[in-house]
Amino acid sequence: MPEFSVVIPLYNKEHFVKKTIQSVLNQTFQKFEVIIIDDGSTDNSLKKVKEFNDERIRVYKQGNKGASYARNKGVDHSRYEWIAFLDADDIWYKDHLKELNKSITRFPKAQVVSNAYEIALGKNFYKKPKFSKTLPQVISIIDDYFSYCFSGPLFWTSSLALSKKCFQDIGGFDTDISSGQDTDLICRLALNFKLVYNPKTTFLHIKHTENNLSQSSNLDSRLKLLKKFKTQERSHPSLKKYMDINRFALAMKAKILKRHDVFQKLYIEIEQRHLNYKQKLILHSPPWLIIQLKNIQKALIKMGVYRSAFR
Repeated sequence: MPEFSVVIPLYNKEHFVKKTIQSVLNQTFQKFEVIIIDDGSTDNSLKKVKEFNDERIRVYKQGNKGASYARNKGVDHSRYEWIAFLDADDIWYKDHLKELNKSITRFPKAQVVSNAYEIALGKNFYKKPKFSKTLPQVISIIDDYFSYCFSGPLFWTSSLALSKKCFQDIGGFDTDISSGQDTDLICRLALNFKLVYNPKTTFLHIKHTENNLSQSSNLDSRLKLLKKFKTQERSHPSLKKYMDINRFALAMKAKILKRHDVFQKLYIEIEQRHLNYKQKLILHSPPWLIIQLKNIQKALIKMGVYRSAFR
């Protein structure tokens, strides 16, 4: 029976981390350790962690280097064969590790397994993501991962577990990518390993609904991510479409931030046949309209309604 090393990167999550850790301790499957890597927190996050008295929890500190460094360090300190990541503001339901174990037992040669998840868009507004293809209703190997992901990722970093050997073989998280490192890792996993999907919903991703579109973001890092897969895109049509949809999302941020150089570069690379009609319309819209649409989306979320350009 596998045992799990749960790796939690921590940076200034004092209002969330106790619930996150408690969600691990509440698991029905109890064969695990918890490794918390404090990434130079400046708030009371560490104080909240130290309120737990459980010998399975180990805490390590580092200067602020980012989530990729923290997660890689956590894996370096892990003792068990299977690694399960959890962000410090996300929540596992009580059967999360039990269902991951069920997938590993069902497919003993698998090296990457994931459960289904749902998203908290507001305090009382949860939604299950919708995907490009109909998902299996039983634990199954997923062929052509990217073909499911044109409206949202099928796997999330906090929803999956992978073997330590698998993680090491692909080089862990890319520390040169400061934004989008989760997407990068899952893309590399999908291109190199068989992925197992469990339709049981066991993870809640807490999505902050601030207007991230207008905030400063590391566009250059995201460009680096997209560039990494250009060779594979040539022989992998669904990967190309998936990356074009990511290019669209990044192009919208570039337009808002008035990075016209980045926008033009992305615009040229996108095959517009890969975009739906809403995305094509938004791609050619002025920045003020994109901001207004984002504000309308936020207002609808407060009313319990979700609309998106991705479906």
